[in-house]
Amino acid sequence: MPETKRGVGRPRTRPDIDSPGDYVGFRTPRKLKQQLSEAAFRSGRSLSAETEFRLEHSFDRQDLLGEVLELRFGLPLGGLLMAIGIAMEESGRAATLISQLGKRDRQSWADDPFAYDQVIRAANSLLEAFRPIGDPTRPEKIPDSENTGENATRDILTDIHPDSPIFPDRNPRDVETAKIRNALGAEMLKRLPAPPVFVQEEEQKS
Repeated sequence: MPETKRGVGRPRTRPDIDSPGDYVGFRTPRKLKQQLSEAAFRSGRSLSAETEFRLEHSFDRQDLLGEVLELRFGLPLGGLLMAIGIAMEESGRAATLISQLGKRDRQSWADDPFAYDQVIRAANSLLEAFRPIGDPTRPEKIPDSENTGENATRDILTDIHPDSPIFPDRNPRDVETAKIRNALGAEMLKRLPAPPVFVQEEEQKS
């Protein structure tokens, strides 16, 4: 009677239905593995238990997102931001797959020109869907009012630019600016053009 060959490697799921759960195997960057190992040592858990603990709590924190956005930005902006974020995430993922089809090491959508453009379209499309009915023409009595959105964006980008001085210990707005810079990362911040104030100073020096 021929012997039954055993498959190579660990099974993807545990055969015992009374076991604690299913087996999930994945690769992780070396730095993350080190962080998990250190956290497991501090907590007294095994590496597997620490990983499971942190994954479960990541979903708990995700459930707080809607409440946090509503507290910070109010309604309906909190809901719009959630919808925009989901639309950007899903369109970015799909566009990245299309743009980088066949590549093993895919870039983030934020680094892919095609995917980034699709994400912009997704965000714009969602905002347009909720546009109120009426005439968007600027009020005639208020000069430059048609550039209100651009001016606000310019001010925010100037604050976010790494060359702009900020003082988180003195200004509450700068606390948020510091968090935004940290979340964007150095590589994305390099894409920003020099803030207008710094451009003017350089022109005066020359």
